[in-house]
Amino acid sequence: MGYGSAQLSGSGDYSVALKVDYISSVGWANYSTFRWEVFLDKGASQVGSWIEDPQSWSANIGGVPRSGTFSIPYATRGQNSRSLGAGYVDIYHNPDGTRPEFDSSASVSTAHSAIGSGTVSGVKTGAPRIPKVPAATYWADPPIDTVTSDSFRVHFAFWPRDDGGTPIREYQVETTREGDLLVETFNFGAGSGGNELIPGREPARLYTVRTRARNDVGWGPWSSVQSVTTLSGIFTSDGANWVAQPVRVSNGSAWVNADPTISDGDSWEDPINA
Repeated sequence: MGYGSAQLSGSGDYSVALKVDYISSVGWANYSTFRWEVFLDKGASQVGSWIEDPQSWSANIGGVPRSGTFSIPYATRGQNSRSLGAGYVDIYHNPDGTRPEFDSSASVSTAHSAIGSGTVSGVKTGAPRIPKVPAATYWADPPIDTVTSDSFRVHFAFWPRDDGGTPIREYQVETTREGDLLVETFNFGAGSGGNELIPGREPARLYTVRTRARNDVGWGPWSSVQSVTTLSGIFTSDGANWVAQPVRVSNGSAWVNADPTISDGDSWEDPINA
């Protein structure tokens, strides 16, 4: 809640007060609703004044103007507080859902020597963030490593990017295979460290890769695209289909992936580029 008051210029103990309360937010429209009210307050030591002719008041609620008139009938001169005007305004948020504090003000102008005139300003009010989808994930350095004939590992990150105002629930990695444009997706939980193995790849194929994150609102935008070519391999028949197989050699203690090369007569080259 935002509240402020200021003494008026008259000889009596009168002040103008303004209250601005946050009510609710509309996520799809990206705005929040606030209730405002302008008061004329009489000090406890003031006997009470009256004025039958209309007097003016005005307010500016976060850039939204409001105004009106009021009078003080003789029979109600003893009221300690008088509401001059009230209503609701919609204040839009930033595209990311944040709404920094904003200033509001209110003024009273009268021809009454005891009441006088004056302005209360700098009444600050804010609103909670309206949750949005997360910002895009980004690539760590290096973005892709541990490349074999049938897998590779991706390194993506989210911190310190914007989670949209609600916790990240899930990550997704999408790969596209060159040639037939096969698209596959892999989902990882919120606890993912961003270092994920992507298995089931074919040897000597170019893949493009991108990632994104999801919070309670939905999926954020995709990251930029990275590409990687798996190591060379061979194809064997299962009787009906040719099945891609990685090439592995022994290093003396384990079988590891290898990338075969061929000779063009002068040098050894990767078969993909030969």
